[in-house]
Amino acid sequence: MQLYAKTFARYLIGVDRRSGGFVQLRSLRPQPNIEILALDEGLLAEADHVGRLDLTSGPATGCQLVRGHKVGTYYLSKGAYLCAPPARFQEGVEALPIKFNRPQAGAWEALSFISPSEATFHASQDYTNETAMKAAVEKLVAEKKPMCLHFGVGGVIHAGYINVDKWPYFGPFENLKNYFVYDFTEKTWPIPSESVDYIYSEDFIEHITQRNQVIFLAEAYRTLKPGGIHRISTPDLASAMRYNSNFKLGMEGTYLYEFDQWRHVALFTRGFIEDLGSAIGYSKVLFTEKNGGSSPYAVKDRRPGPDRTWPDGNLFIDLVR
Repeated sequence: MQLYAKTFARYLIGVDRRSGGFVQLRSLRPQPNIEILALDEGLLAEADHVGRLDLTSGPATGCQLVRGHKVGTYYLSKGAYLCAPPARFQEGVEALPIKFNRPQAGAWEALSFISPSEATFHASQDYTNETAMKAAVEKLVAEKKPMCLHFGVGGVIHAGYINVDKWPYFGPFENLKNYFVYDFTEKTWPIPSESVDYIYSEDFIEHITQRNQVIFLAEAYRTLKPGGIHRISTPDLASAMRYNSNFKLGMEGTYLYEFDQWRHVALFTRGFIEDLGSAIGYSKVLFTEKNGGSSPYAVKDRRPGPDRTWPDGNLFIDLVR
């Protein structure tokens, strides 16, 4: 069986038939002259056994398939490793060129595979339909059930929530009930004002521009019920700089890894989110601990992980409507 390659950054990999170059795809829609990279599962099994396998046929001819550090992950190499970091797609652009440019294999270079049946399942779902998202919201309102929203889903689905992301994540999900792909930082949400009990996002808001952060916080404020809570977990810029920089050295001593490694665009400090939250109209800006959400609907915070080892690596913010 042929399996489709996907990146650590949750997109599919394609090959441009004209140039032979590799691209990152954010949908299963057919693209002119681009073939989704698929490999036979027998090749994966052989790579698992021998550790490194030369590919001699198909669109990845000339590459080596390398067994990954974690079970079920692989790398593609042509002297250097194929790297597919978080994509910055433009509207209307479905494919982003990626390169063999990493001398060492790490997280962004790790690939995994999904089956055609899984790909077909994702393609058949109605989760990009704004009407379907609106219907799910209206159902909760009609049934007078609590409405909890989870934005910037990535690979985490929270049961009982409406889970929303800007781009599709190609599994694995056990099911995609109440999972929607919607550009919620550029469009008004199809959600009535003052209808939402709880909003949650984790390690998401730092990946969008300050303009879109304000839009996101404003739409959250509009849709929350009075007393409703918008919880945000996000890296603390001041803490990251304080514990990892030596500013006496100027630029040379500045901890730019915070921006460059994780593609963070705009980060918060306590003072900034307090000022901005107050300006938007939130009645309180509460700073809590990990897994210390103020709402009865709060879920456990997964982040930060072992990559953020200094004290106060993340801000845990409860914005109260």
